[in-house]
Amino acid sequence: MQAVMVISSFAILALMIPPASLFSSAGIALVVLRKGFAEGFVVMLGAAVAIALLALLLTGNMLLVAGYGLLLWLPIFLIALALRESGQLIFAVELPVIFGVCVVGAVYFFLPDPASLWSERLQATVETVIQGGMANENQVVIAENIEKVSRFMTGLIAAGSVASLLIGLLLGRWWQSKLYNPGGFRAEFLELRSRKSIAYIGVAFILIAAIFSTKLAETALNLAISLAILYLIIGVSVLHRIISGGKAKQLVLTAFYLVIIFIPHALLPVILVGFSDTWVDWRDKFFVG
Repeated sequence: MQAVMVISSFAILALMIPPASLFSSAGIALVVLRKGFAEGFVVMLGAAVAIALLALLLTGNMLLVAGYGLLLWLPIFLIALALRESGQLIFAVELPVIFGVCVVGAVYFFLPDPASLWSERLQATVETVIQGGMANENQVVIAENIEKVSRFMTGLIAAGSVASLLIGLLLGRWWQSKLYNPGGFRAEFLELRSRKSIAYIGVAFILIAAIFSTKLAETALNLAISLAILYLIIGVSVLHRIISGGKAKQLVLTAFYLVIIFIPHALLPVILVGFSDTWVDWRDKFFVG
């Protein structure tokens, strides 16, 4: 009941403060990792019933809110179960990333022009903002960039969804370590390494995007964006391990995480570190702790 209360409360709070969904997902992950399929499933359904009843009292629409909860929790339930059964954190990290890449590929396979659909939606949003009194010069800048941004939206949306899922998983795994295996998550996270076969697929995406200038290049670029989440996680692991072996490590680590959280441009170098670690093994070269 405690787990149901915490998970459902954060799910409701996420309707107003979206980052709260990470704690709700992490709660599901913790239960599954510790107790397994049966109890995790019971807690997930219990939380769905709890938010459905609350929605019935507040809005009268219980099915929509219960569906939102299951959509939020079912993916984290499945990858937490995969982690529990395999015991390999990298497998659980790779799984949703690969699924995200497949979803992007399916979108571009079945839809003739996803970018145009995103362009229409973005244009509608901009028009709403313009009606609110946006300055003319800002209108021009936004209009000029809508077409460019729309080409990357499929990959960005997929990458954002996968990143949220993985943050919830890693947070749940960290909670499990703090409660039942102190230090276990740190050792596991700092040794994350992906398979070279996945890296070669990423190289292929980048080459296609660079060589061609058609829809094929756009598709490859969006696939690469989705795959980049895997190397962002690995890049953070690599840099954390290197920094933790140096002087003033607490101060530098704090600064590092603040930078990657609040400065989006810093993510690209981290991704490159994680990607190149497939061949270079930066931890072996720089870690001295």
